Amino acid sequence: MRIFIVLLSFFVAIIGLVFQLNTQDIVLVNIFSVSSEDMDRFGYICSALMIVASFLYLFGKQNRYFRLIAVMIWGILAFVGFFAEPGYNSILFIRPVTCAVCIILALFIFIPSFKDGKSKS
Repeated sequence: MRIFIVLLSFFVAIIGLVFQLNTQDIVLVNIFSVSSEDMDRFGYICSALMIVASFLYLFGKQNRYFRLIAVMIWGILAFVGFFAEPGYNSILFIRPVTCAVCIILALFIFIPSFKDGKSKS
């Protein structure tokens, strides 16, 4: 399951980055009237942080803090992404949705391992 979460986050980040580079000349409008420059910056930051969170979660098999940081990164990106992406019908909106899915799936793995770790201490 951990590998699936990592691959999902990594490939959606790459697909979002490629699509964002292809739609760079198009003016995108956000329903919260965020400027297109800020949306563009957030898109690049979102893709980079999704890749970082993927690697942190992948290499965090034995390190609980790496997994926690990855879940927090996905949470922040999902929350901010719902406000900073350029509309809900764009393919770019798949990044915050994927971050939310990664959080849910990661917590199904993270919470039981956290409880097991506490009971052994």
